[in-house]
Amino acid sequence: MGMRKFLVMVLAIGFSATLAQAAVKDYIVVLQKAPIAKVAKADLHGKTASLQKKIVMDEQAKVRTFVEKELKGKVKTSVALVLNAMLVSMDEADVSKLLSQPDVVRVVENKIRYHLNLDMADRVSGMNVLREHLDMVPSDTGKGIKIGILDTGIDITNPMFDDTGYTYPEGFDPGAASDSSLTNNKVIVAKNFGDDNNANDHFGHGTAGASAAAGREVDMSWGNFSFTLKGSAPGAYLGNYKIFNHNDPQTGQPGASNFAIIAGINAAAADGMDIINLSLGGTATQSAADDLEVQAIETAVQGGTVVCISSGNEGYTVDTNADGFAKWETFKLAESSVSTPGIAPSAVTVGAVENGRTLRLVGAVSSGSTTVPESLQDFTYGVDTRVAQTLGQFGPYPVVNIENLGVAAEGCDSFGSVDLTGKIALIKRGTCYFCQKIYNAEQAGAIGVIVYNYIPDGTTLPNGQSGGILNMDMTGIDCAPYPNTIPGYFIRLEEANQIIQMLQNGDDVQAFFGGTYPDQTSGYKSTFSSYGPTSIDYNLKPDVAAIGNQLTLATQTNNDDDNTMYDESGFTVLAAGTSFSSPLTAGYMAVVKQLFPALTAPELKGVLCSTADFTQNYFQTERGLDYLSFHSGLASTVFTGSGRVDMARAMNAKITVVPNSIGFGKVDVSAATKAGTTVSADVTVKNISNVDITLVPSMIKLVDNSQVTASLASTADISLAAGESATVTLNVTYQAPVYSDLQGYIQFYDNYGNNYTVPYYGRFRDEADLPVSNLSDDDADGVQKSDELYVHSDPFVADTDNDGTNDGDELNATPSTDPANATDSPTIPSYVNKIYVPLTVTDFDREIEVLTDIYVVNPNSSVAKVAVLFYNKEGELVQTPLTRSLEANGWRLFPADNNLDPSDQGWAVVMSNRQVKAFTNIQQLYASGEVELAVGIPGTSSLSTNLYVPHIAEQTEQWDTMLSVVNPGDDTLAAQFTPQGGTALDIPDFGSSHSSNMLDVIGDLYNGSYPFSPSEPSHWWGQVSSTGAGVLGMEIFSQENANLNQAAGLLLNGDSSTEIIIPHVETSWLWWTGIALNNPNASTVTVTFTPYDDSGTALTAVTFTMAAGEKLAKLVQSFWADGEYPDGVRWIKITSDAGITGYELFGIDSSHDASSKDALAGIEALPSSGAGTTLVYPYTPKVTSRVWSGIVLLNAGSGIANVTINGYNALGEQVAHTTKLLGAGRRVVSVVGGTGADDIFSSSSDDIRWIKATSDVPILGFELFGGQNFMYLSGVNALQ
Repeated sequence: MGMRKFLVMVLAIGFSATLAQAAVKDYIVVLQKAPIAKVAKADLHGKTASLQKKIVMDEQAKVRTFVEKELKGKVKTSVALVLNAMLVSMDEADVSKLLSQPDVVRVVENKIRYHLNLDMADRVSGMNVLREHLDMVPSDTGKGIKIGILDTGIDITNPMFDDTGYTYPEGFDPGAASDSSLTNNKVIVAKNFGDDNNANDHFGHGTAGASAAAGREVDMSWGNFSFTLKGSAPGAYLGNYKIFNHNDPQTGQPGASNFAIIAGINAAAADGMDIINLSLGGTATQSAADDLEVQAIETAVQGGTVVCISSGNEGYTVDTNADGFAKWETFKLAESSVSTPGIAPSAVTVGAVENGRTLRLVGAVSSGSTTVPESLQDFTYGVDTRVAQTLGQFGPYPVVNIENLGVAAEGCDSFGSVDLTGKIALIKRGTCYFCQKIYNAEQAGAIGVIVYNYIPDGTTLPNGQSGGILNMDMTGIDCAPYPNTIPGYFIRLEEANQIIQMLQNGDDVQAFFGGTYPDQTSGYKSTFSSYGPTSIDYNLKPDVAAIGNQLTLATQTNNDDDNTMYDESGFTVLAAGTSFSSPLTAGYMAVVKQLFPALTAPELKGVLCSTADFTQNYFQTERGLDYLSFHSGLASTVFTGSGRVDMARAMNAKITVVPNSIGFGKVDVSAATKAGTTVSADVTVKNISNVDITLVPSMIKLVDNSQVTASLASTADISLAAGESATVTLNVTYQAPVYSDLQGYIQFYDNYGNNYTVPYYGRFRDEADLPVSNLSDDDADGVQKSDELYVHSDPFVADTDNDGTNDGDELNATPSTDPANATDSPTIPSYVNKIYVPLTVTDFDREIEVLTDIYVVNPNSSVAKVAVLFYNKEGELVQTPLTRSLEANGWRLFPADNNLDPSDQGWAVVMSNRQVKAFTNIQQLYASGEVELAVGIPGTSSLSTNLYVPHIAEQTEQWDTMLSVVNPGDDTLAAQFTPQGGTALDIPDFGSSHSSNMLDVIGDLYNGSYPFSPSEPSHWWGQVSSTGAGVLGMEIFSQENANLNQAAGLLLNGDSSTEIIIPHVETSWLWWTGIALNNPNASTVTVTFTPYDDSGTALTAVTFTMAAGEKLAKLVQSFWADGEYPDGVRWIKITSDAGITGYELFGIDSSHDASSKDALAGIEALPSSGAGTTLVYPYTPKVTSRVWSGIVLLNAGSGIANVTINGYNALGEQVAHTTKLLGAGRRVVSVVGGTGADDIFSSSSDDIRWIKATSDVPILGFELFGGQNFMYLSGVNALQ
């Protein structure tokens, strides 16, 4: 097919004209008796269920008799589990007669309410996206859990549903209604409730959704690239419940009737599906309490089934002009656009967020005569399916606009005598086939073709053609007369206009295609994703969000319908919509069910939602509202509810929260209401772990003002034994007149350092005083109140950013651009205590993920207020600063947000009202989630105008040396790097306030050619100097080759000492220890190494001299003559007759070992004067099968040290204690939770997060932590 299609379920209701005469129609007849699951709850096979089933069946038989004998109607089918209802075909004139029966509660016409809609292909860019690994175990994730897909069917011939390796669930009986020809050991049931003759998928939507939820891991190819694709829970079983008709007469697309949906829910629940997914929706026209599908869903949840539903794709509206082009100046957010049945309170209603991985390659434009616009330096494109799709890299070659050569812009006719030899022809889309354009260009000598769109991005014309990017199909019979051997590329109109302008200016333009894969921001709310509150009840929806844009999914492999998602590859490489974020979430929920099998459906929902990541601003749109915010950069609760699903946090959950959110609905406030009226709502927190848990509750208020304000009834700590629950009450006080929303989050922080979030929302309206139709302009801004109401904060009174302009004015002034309150600088606390973190790195691409975590410890005896500010290298704040409270001796993790910029470098500052400690750990993960390397860096409160850079690796083919420099101040400064004995060199792109730069010393500073030879090691170190204020910095050494992937970091300082300590020496097994020393003096120094064993016994020393400016960097054994290195060396005291500086590296060299162990860490040499009586080890988790941590205590003095060692959890509770007696010179290495003689805390609880060691004499120490596979290691000197 030409442009690959993708589909999403959206909301629509069909209405038919009223007929003059009575007609036979289908009706859903709801009966009086409670459905089985309503009474029996989760025990659907017990005695209570059997008794209720008989009651329901007797009542249905009674009504059936009346319908068929008295009304001459027909009962087509019935359900009893989730709703007591029958589908009846009867004359509409008899509806009143049926309603008169005492057993009949409601009679509702069975309409085709739910339709598929293909418009999302026109509302997103043409990017091809591959959903890569989501950090979960692929082979058995969700194993044993059953997910029911209620959709257009599942095509089991797709390889994602191959059942090799799966075993049919023991005892599972799908019943006679299941079509065994459409099932296997993966898809275990296939039932049809539509008008097709079987449950097979003729459309593709259900197949795509099923693959998102539980598709098995498969390899697929796109062009000459191959990828691995899998669903969220590949190990789960699937149930196929086809509820869509083949084609709805009204739309020509599949449609699902009310009763088909109810019957599908009923069957899935009866079959024991653990999870049900419904990727569909219709406009909500009634309260959730009156919606039959919602009632069925609520009952299914009571019966133990988790139900996931898409929120809808109507998140914004925009008008079009007479020509069909979007008028983006009319762009508005579509508040209360969540569809039904997603309004069901107990369902997991799922919104969509952006995907940060794209399948398309990157193109670039270059020019020798002008500066190329930034958007042309990195753009995506489409390809022709004949040549370019499999070509790989192409160019750079010169580009010419054929219209400038007298050829029609569309290139549909012969180019005549025009000579395009060696050039790329720029040709306009339209009039003729793509293959015809490329053929004509090739006949004129062109080496390639760029076809550009004539329609703006995001616009769809009445003829169905749209802007953006597409792939050019060359496979049809119409292209047979136009063979071509040159590649064709397709670009957007926006990029084409810039190229055309450059050419008109006389600039040379060259184009290159096939570069690296682009990354983009991810995790933000997708523009199309519908958001709350619900339109009738004003409840808080959606509940969570997951990736819902630019997905690669399975499609059906039959092609018997033009209106399908069919693709000959079996996959659609362009899919978007909450139709797919919902089944992804169903797969995530299967994993939660697998981890917590004893929890009820609401409790499972509580785990997934309370652990979602809410901390970012999730709303982003290409239309300019990039940072819409209501409170210091945080997203509104109605955008994505609890936030984006975060399975890493869900897997570590210790509690669940029911309900998962608090919704006060719409509170009609009478003008007569007394001041101080209070309403309340409760949530239940339950300890689902097997250990005692302590929770600290707090609040983040988004919209809260003098009219309506929320508070917790109690902020006291909550202690829960295993399995125990507690009630938490939120009070809301309001007074008339009030016209405001209420939004915010309740948070719980536990002793393990886990954070849980419960969003709340309410709409408080004094309709008599300020009705929606109010046309007045009380704030005199020229905009009437009714026009301001679509902003769901407080549009009249609230001034969230305190800039003197109310929220409504700011958000309505120019909807197509950033509203003023979104771009205001966030409030930064005025805390005077600052700890600087010299480097943060985030990356999120196809192959790896890089995470930066900052661990903060409050070693004080009272509560500390802490805020962490993250800056990018340009000095811009890139993450909303959140102020957190750390209990006395408390601990907290502050992660850098890797979605704000997919590949970014920067720095951070920890601000506090007390002296706290901070440590940074940067980890690089494989796509599988396995950590491959780590770099640990201590935070520092010291700045300096001179920093030593102690080592630049001479082995430049093996090692990289990276240097990071930070200006944390408010003023501009200049900085230089000076190699020892060389000329100072300005550090580029650095110096503005709050800016930083990380660069490769050899590659970036010296363009790959260092000014000194590797045979001159004394020149391979240097200094960073700054003018004016001080700077901070660090360096990283790393190597990556076929056998090793290692990195270690050092915090830079400008200090030297005549006595420094190397606290850790290890040369056994595969370990090695290297030491680097620098003599910054202008004269020779004499240096003595005195080694010690663990008992403190001094071993054979060695003395040598270092020339002025000399650097020595070698293995520790090499400082002694051959054969003289003593056995048992564990630490070294280095003395000199003038100040020197240095550091150590220790790691594993397994280049000769098949185990691929390659851990590496570095720590700065410690001056003896740096010993202290209180040491802080900032991150010390107990040893497990995956990770370990250890601390080192060293008494380098001459007296005996009595050391007390206390372990603390995240809330500052002391959970472990021991003592050590260290004689003079003695060193102790203790694994936290280990069982060795010197190990500590083996029998303590596993919530230890940091350790404090106190001594009666000064001591030194450091810590290590890493993986049990020895692939990574982090080290840091103990903080003082």
